[in-house]
Amino acid sequence: MSLSLDGTRQTLVTSLKKSYSELNKLREKYDLKTKRNNITALHSVLGDISEESAIIIPITTSKGTVVFVLSSECETVSGENVLFIDHFDNAKIDSYLGGDAHDNGWLKKYLSYRSNNSLLGRGIAFEKWKKSIYPISERLWFDLLKPISEHIKELGITKVLFVLSGELQVLPVTSARYLKKEKYHYFADEFQISFLPSLLSFSALRGRKSSQKSSSLIIGVGDYKYQPKLNYATHEAQVVGKIFNTVPILDTKASRQFITKNISDKAYFHFAGHGLFAWGNEPLSSALILLNKEKITLAEVLGKMDLSGTMLVTLSACETGLIDLTRSPDEFIGFQTGFIHAGCANVLSSLWTVDDFSTAILMNKFYQLHIAEKLPIPISLHKAQCWIRKKTRREIGEYVINEMPIPHLAKVIAYADIMNGDLDQKVYEHPYYWAAFTITGI
Repeated sequence: MSLSLDGTRQTLVTSLKKSYSELNKLREKYDLKTKRNNITALHSVLGDISEESAIIIPITTSKGTVVFVLSSECETVSGENVLFIDHFDNAKIDSYLGGDAHDNGWLKKYLSYRSNNSLLGRGIAFEKWKKSIYPISERLWFDLLKPISEHIKELGITKVLFVLSGELQVLPVTSARYLKKEKYHYFADEFQISFLPSLLSFSALRGRKSSQKSSSLIIGVGDYKYQPKLNYATHEAQVVGKIFNTVPILDTKASRQFITKNISDKAYFHFAGHGLFAWGNEPLSSALILLNKEKITLAEVLGKMDLSGTMLVTLSACETGLIDLTRSPDEFIGFQTGFIHAGCANVLSSLWTVDDFSTAILMNKFYQLHIAEKLPIPISLHKAQCWIRKKTRREIGEYVINEMPIPHLAKVIAYADIMNGDLDQKVYEHPYYWAAFTITGI
């Protein structure tokens, strides 16, 4: 199929080809623990992708966005694999993140909340940012994901692997929604979604679908002295440990030395605790925070860990899926990319600060679906997210009593807290409570 291009689009394609050539030159200089001795042919990279799957690569410029839709049948990129979205350009993304004359923007509101040291001011800033999740989710649907959805539905695609670059990586794709017949529908309900660090990473990841490892390392850290305490982090670890039939490592026992010594031979690594994203600093100093001022940095993950054979790293902590947009594009690296390069097959991470209690419930449901019911990782996460957003206070309370194997006193306190309100309210319906978590991997 030939592709008819007007002048603007032809200029854009020429620019993309030039950028791709420059990117290939850069790839020859860097390794990042992945052997890239040659560039594999496209059909070789996509060789065993399922018929109902596609890799989606949006590239946004000042002229608009080109979306490459790569399925199992692709041998070359032709018109059928390319979608142009003229109205979604760099200026549009800038307005999303930094705002305009009418709105402060998603990222600006978030950073205002994160940097506010006043208890009252921080609470107000948090509510302003939280309220902005719905409007940006609807804008994201109409501006970008609606045309993608319409295009891939025509191709019979039901599973989507996004390769997002730059600013797109911090936007809440899984919460994108639209109103139809007085009911909101989510993009994530129509497609199975996961993310890839790059197209080349797919070739490496597809060899990590199975593991000879069987054990797990479950970490829970909540009794912080130099960070806010997390009331449910250790309870979350106890719940997850019960599902895996393993003893969780809690608080002071979860030392840096213990984790780095024991992580490499595990099929699953779950961390519940504080994550620290290094906004404006060296990105490799981002860290998982332990007690006694200890931490595990992204630099250590990349430089010292061998996670070959690890099926899933779950980072049940704040901002573990973020990148720093204030830095140059070659530094767009975060925990999910770091753990993938260290050898693991999948990373479950978060795009923002998350709620301690609802996250413990979400993780319990996720592992019930994945381990007990043996569902694939992306499907398990999506089903858990759908489940928690649709349940009422009454139903969540019953779940805590019947399904959460935590100490009795903690269970009573949690039950009393969740039941304090309208019992028919869908208490965790808002995307803040569930949409932060995404899967990087296949």
